[in-house]
Amino acid sequence: TAFAAGGSLAAGHTLFTTGRFGVNSCGCDRWQQLGIGGKVGGAAGYTWEAGATAQRAPRRVAALEGKEVVDLAAGDDHSAAMLASGEVWTWGRGHVGQLGRPKQFVSTPAVSPQLSGARAIAASGDCTCAWLERRGGAQCVGRCAAVEAALKDALQSKLMQNEQQQQQQQQRQQ
Repeated sequence: TAFAAGGSLAAGHTLFTTGRFGVNSCGCDRWQQLGIGGKVGGAAGYTWEAGATAQRAPRRVAALEGKEVVDLAAGDDHSAAMLASGEVWTWGRGHVGQLGRPKQFVSTPAVSPQLSGARAIAASGDCTCAWLERRGGAQCVGRCAAVEAALKDALQSKLMQNEQQQQQQQQRQQ
């Protein structure tokens, strides 16, 4: 199970898994950070369900249906999901490059080439970070100066936690 929460009090959003595959989201969807809307109409080519920018009930992120999601991250107005393969998907507001792909003001869920190959992800504000083996450390994208050190610490904590869980699983199997 993975979960993440981001955004401000008035515009927060939550992501979570309820099993091995897919992601659910709820909360503010002003910048498509829930990943649930269509691509036709509305601001920036987006249609909000029933004209509401907030979704109180959890909704499935269709683009991730059937994908094994193992980690989630939520910034102020954007979201990220890491698959078991290390592929990272990002969506929502990307005005300063926080989606890890060519700058788009608002985007639906898609693969992030700059963040994929990850072992863990974290986000805050307008920044997203991934722990990448090929770099031997963290790669952060977006406006990160104020939060990068804290996100790198969060990534290291997640890696340590993942290693402990793997060791516990191995011990149970013996």
